[in-house]
Amino acid sequence: MSKKNEIGIDKTIKQFITTANKFDVKGTLELFASNAVIDDVSVGEKFKNTAGVRKYLETFFVGYHTVTKLESLKVINAYVPRYSILAKEGIFN
Repeated sequence: MSKKNEIGIDKTIKQFITTANKFDVKGTLELFASNAVIDDVSVGEKFKNTAGVRKYLETFFVGYHTVTKLESLKVINAYVPRYSILAKEGIFN
């Protein structure tokens, strides 16, 4: 994988965290493909396509005031970024 692709993935993940933490659903949705799937095992549900991703963001980010922080990021290849995030209700101190 080129360093350019690695930087692009890193930038996209950071943009996601920034827009999601602002509860900017529209801005966050722009980062997803129209056929994206969020498979959140913590809630036991898959959120498919733009409508599903919107529901996920509105329910679990806006609805619960979830704030996310990037803990680590390791890019395996262009298709498999491995990252760890910490999400919790409320504001990080």
